[in-house]
Amino acid sequence: MADFKELIVWQRARALAVVAYRLTRTFPAAELQGLSSQIQRAAVSIPANIAESSGRKTSGDQARLYQIAIASSRELESHLLIAGDLGFIPSSDLHRVTANLDEIQRMLMALMRSTRRPTHISKLKSPVSRTLNSRLSTLDCP
Repeated sequence: MADFKELIVWQRARALAVVAYRLTRTFPAAELQGLSSQIQRAAVSIPANIAESSGRKTSGDQARLYQIAIASSRELESHLLIAGDLGFIPSSDLHRVTANLDEIQRMLMALMRSTRRPTHISKLKSPVSRTLNSRLSTLDCP
């Protein structure tokens, strides 16, 4: 896989993590170990899992890490909505951030689907094994 820093989804997820940290600066001090910390952790998890996926050799491992990034994005979305409900995030900022998050989620879903595309089984077999399999299938076995 190419350098993760070249992936647009990683760039946007990284920018979103920075925004999340900036948003939580204005939260009440009582939330430093609560919602603020949860938002920061979930936001950082998204680009971190995208980056980690680039170091994996199998598409299954990559897809699993993209799925974790998607799950973290859903968690972040929930935390942001709750923070908005509590009045910690102005509605205009919340709308802008959740719109960006929605775009990142769609990009991650597409990336995950692209790594999970099945290869047709006939492409995995050599011509010799295909010939052998066709001969074996014509034998009558009790």
